[in-house]
Amino acid sequence: MAAATIVVLDGDQTGRELLREALRVIDPAVTGLDLEFVHFDLSLENRRRTRNQVVYEAAAAIRQHRFGLKAATITPETPGDVGSPNAILREE
Repeated sequence: MAAATIVVLDGDQTGRELLREALRVIDPAVTGLDLEFVHFDLSLENRRRTRNQVVYEAAAAIRQHRFGLKAATITPETPGDVGSPNAILREE
């Protein structure tokens, strides 16, 4: 049987720390589960750099693998900025 894949959506600030701990708990070395992780950097800096393309790629990966684990992310309030990754993920 193939490993299960979890799409990991890295976030900002304390979201990164909390996600790191969640991944530590489900690490295959700890759980014995056959898991693979595919990572996407959804930090505000990277979303701005990619003009949200990384969010669309993450959404496609979640559709493909059927499961994702997302960290908290910053949503800028300035009009014309990258906006909410959560809204994009829900739409996709």
